[in-house]
Amino acid sequence: MIGEAAVFAERAHRGVFRKGTDIPYITHPMEAAVIVSAFTDDEEMIAAALLHDVMEDAGVTREELEQAKKSLEKREIALNEAGSIAVAALQINGVFEAAQEGVYGPSSHDCLQGD
Repeated sequence: MIGEAAVFAERAHRGVFRKGTDIPYITHPMEAAVIVSAFTDDEEMIAAALLHDVMEDAGVTREELEQAKKSLEKREIALNEAGSIAVAALQINGVFEAAQEGVYGPSSHDCLQGD
């Protein structure tokens, strides 16, 4: 989320400089994000610090900002689902590997062979 907010803010402020300097304006929201991150690790708060001037100073509309947020939320949901599937696959694979190594004791196949 923070990375996406930083990219969005950079694009919105691209080509804009701090008043009377040649310092890119994006340094201001990035400094604000650093300050906020010293007090909290809440990603939404840090992202808000990065985005706090995009509507006022960069001409981004509320609709554009809301659309970007929805897009990000969809990607996060997809990543979470993919991550859950990957974890489940790893857990299943671990069970199969453990069974092959006999970690769970003799298998039903071993019991049927009748040594």
